[in-house]
Amino acid sequence: MVSLVTVLLIGPEDACPSAVEFLRKSIPARIETARTPAEAVSSLLRRSWPLVVLYLGPTITESLELARTLSGIGSPGPRWGLLPYGLGRNDQNEAAKLARSIGLDRVLPASAKGVEWQAALASLGPLAFAQFDEGALIERLLGNEQLARLVVNAFLLDVPAQLLLLEQALDAGDIASSARAAHSIRGAAANAGSDSLVPIARQIEQALNNGDIVFGKELLPELAGRFLSLRPRLERFCS
Repeated sequence: MVSLVTVLLIGPEDACPSAVEFLRKSIPARIETARTPAEAVSSLLRRSWPLVVLYLGPTITESLELARTLSGIGSPGPRWGLLPYGLGRNDQNEAAKLARSIGLDRVLPASAKGVEWQAALASLGPLAFAQFDEGALIERLLGNEQLARLVVNAFLLDVPAQLLLLEQALDAGDIASSARAAHSIRGAAANAGSDSLVPIARQIEQALNNGDIVFGKELLPELAGRFLSLRPRLERFCS
């Protein structure tokens, strides 16, 4: 089951009412709000990826001040700024430069249309859709939630070591050991219900079985990234 992106709106919704209304009606994401910095801190610490933080403010200065205040708190997911209406192109360019200087990944105008939002969400790539279907895993284990937690915990302990083995074997040009590590990761991910890792691990394994170690190396960062994006969710399930 694909997990939708959550967009956390930080700031007063009436700062950009038309944009907020459009978001709620039109994009494939869960929308949550935090009107004050205190509410935002609580939300950021509670939620894990997939999460996009979108700062709202009646002026670009206030939007950026929110971003500065909350920088580094909570999820490492993308942080976007929403520019208020009334900015000319030069003002938008300047605002975008300021936003990047404090670590915002993207700036969108409050007048953004559906295509722009779809493109923005698509830019998140496969990490935005890390998959973990805990219900299916528990069902597969005959309703034994405790056993499901043990399986996932073992996965969390094993995969970092397997990723390290895979990296070392790839660097050493050891195709057989690399393929075994990729196969182990694929099997462990499938057993733990971590479906987003399975296809990329399979691709690496198939590439190595075909003698293509270069492609295997190219895919390794994506495999590691998918695991890192999924780990907070798995840890929360085990806690």
